[in-house]
Amino acid sequence: TPTSAGSPTVSVTVTDSLGVTATKGLTLTVDPHISLASATLPATTLGATYPSQQLVASGGVPPYSNWIWTPVAPSAVLPPGLNLSGSGAISGIPTSSGTFSFSVSVADSLGATASQTYSITVNPLPLILPASLAAATQGEAYSQTFSLSPGTGTPPFTWSAPVLPGWLTLTTFPTTATISGTAVAGSFPIHIKVLDGDGFTFYQAIYNLLVNPAPVISPAPAGLPGATQGVLYSQIF
Repeated sequence: TPTSAGSPTVSVTVTDSLGVTATKGLTLTVDPHISLASATLPATTLGATYPSQQLVASGGVPPYSNWIWTPVAPSAVLPPGLNLSGSGAISGIPTSSGTFSFSVSVADSLGATASQTYSITVNPLPLILPASLAAATQGEAYSQTFSLSPGTGTPPFTWSAPVLPGWLTLTTFPTTATISGTAVAGSFPIHIKVLDGDGFTFYQAIYNLLVNPAPVISPAPAGLPGATQGVLYSQIF
């Protein structure tokens, strides 16, 4: 059994029944054993198209075929929604979040095989927080900061507000965004969008902001009835 690859030269001598010998030098080519390169596969986000990743085989006798993935444990599998092609490429759209470990095997043209274990992390779909907006009051300063749910998305984030009332201004930061302004009475739709640092995951939150009218004191100060010195005075507002 060859223990290393190479092309050693061997001398073969044969002797017949009359004692006559013949010798010939032969070269034996020993191909490297087929192997699969280890690799750190990029993480992705639930529902995002996974950028195709080509696994790399070497050694053996090409072409390579029979690419097969198998679980390394009952719960450790190729992420649902991703597929391994017949040429060793992983692609698809993940439908479950989590960290998934799996083993891939490949065969060369002589039937020799190699395997390697890989893992892919699928981050959950980020949520824009908060889930709803508290009511505001007419004439008062209003401010609300938005962020993504912890542990989701890849910063930096690019924020935008395609629907925003004119009295509000959007200020953006690498991981958060803030709307602020002096409240005007009414009910206002607000749309907040964010593109994460991977460049392919897009989220949107739709809110409705209620601004209550400023409280009014009744009767107006100019309408107070007169009072008399020494007489108990009372007025209900």
